[in-house]
Amino acid sequence: MPLLTLDPRHGTLVRQLMYAIEQGIREHQLHPASRLPSVRQLAGQLGISTFTVADAYSRLAHSGHLLARPGDGYYVAREEPSPPFPPRPVPGAGWLTDHRVTPAPELIQPGAGWLPPDWYPNTLLQKVLRQQARDPDCGGHYEESAGWQPLRQRIWSQYEEQGLNLDPEGVLLTQGASQALSLVIQSELRAGETVLVDDPGYCNLIALLEQNGMRVIGVPWTPQGPDCQRLAALLKEHSPRLFFTNPRLHNPTGASYSAATAFRVLQLAEAHDCLIVEDDVSAPLVRDPGPTLAALASLERVIYIGSFAKTLAPGLRVGYLLGTPERVDRLMRLKALHAISSSGLAERLVLRMLGEPERERELIRLRGRLQAASERWERGLERIGWQSFAPSGGGLFSWVRLPERHQDAAQCAEDALAAGFLLAPGSQFRQGRPATPWLRCNLAYSPPSLLDFLQRWADQ
Repeated sequence: MPLLTLDPRHGTLVRQLMYAIEQGIREHQLHPASRLPSVRQLAGQLGISTFTVADAYSRLAHSGHLLARPGDGYYVAREEPSPPFPPRPVPGAGWLTDHRVTPAPELIQPGAGWLPPDWYPNTLLQKVLRQQARDPDCGGHYEESAGWQPLRQRIWSQYEEQGLNLDPEGVLLTQGASQALSLVIQSELRAGETVLVDDPGYCNLIALLEQNGMRVIGVPWTPQGPDCQRLAALLKEHSPRLFFTNPRLHNPTGASYSAATAFRVLQLAEAHDCLIVEDDVSAPLVRDPGPTLAALASLERVIYIGSFAKTLAPGLRVGYLLGTPERVDRLMRLKALHAISSSGLAERLVLRMLGEPERERELIRLRGRLQAASERWERGLERIGWQSFAPSGGGLFSWVRLPERHQDAAQCAEDALAAGFLLAPGSQFRQGRPATPWLRCNLAYSPPSLLDFLQRWADQ
């Protein structure tokens, strides 16, 4: 077998090895039906992990480049395959908003917007899956377009207890918070209209607004929430229809509204007849929750969006939207046009998980893990002399500023790939993607080795 050369330009070590083998096949250096070295032999030759070689071999066998013979190893396929799909793009600084990219398992993902798989209550999910399998009402049929009624009832009761004057017909289940945002945009806005968003703000929301032809203007953030002076000026100058904002455990900064900020934002929205869309997907992580904007104002002024993805099971894709009955009816009809209904099976599983006593214990455990990760992270930032935007309030994110002489976090993100880290540069969270010296770091994916890398990178 010819000597294989790994090239960092092709991404992770797994992708580098796959590319080298594919190139050897294309250039006829690896002949059809020839046997490749064993996983252990090739790992020793290249100085890489056996897991990396095994993963690359497995993927190449799946794509048809190699033939796996159990007990005998891997062989080059007799004919070069014609792949049915183009190769996936290699991760880069903009990976988070390039949804074709699937991060390889060996990459550490401090730029991710989700928890590591083993931080979710998987045992609880397995338990309710077994329960659901024994239920004659398995949820495999079409549900009401508004969503499965018992889960809507549970959500209604929860928010009624929290002081929100909510009509039972004002609850709409959605396929995650993403569908809720999309429905609001399509129902409440027309192309060319002006909307306000947090700056920095949720990257997918900004992209969705731009894709729908909106004029997107950012409201600068402070550690207490939006800059209310700038918000007042923007409302007066542009008369926007909607202000999309994330008041608690903000994505990407991790900050939350102060009470004074919440009061002032609602006051300004009322004065300028601007509808607020309150994105509160991290609410279950809040240790001492105050009232929502929707409870402080009313659902005439606020559309509220929540989700079960941050703490239960993101793969179930269950979110919800609260509003006036008239608005929810309009949104429900739009949802029905696009998807008929959401998943009754997923909604049943969510309700079962919410009803299990282990759920509260798992939530307390998760909050504790995030708090411990936050404290380690803050100590680590202090050690290397970097600064965060605001102390973590128990959420996933820390918004970190590069040292003064570095003004573009995208370059840091590109360099981090070679060290095995997928970072999220701040440009991904701003309208127009301008260069910025900020990074969003996920506390659940930020080990001490990341801090060591950041320190080395800043000193080079």
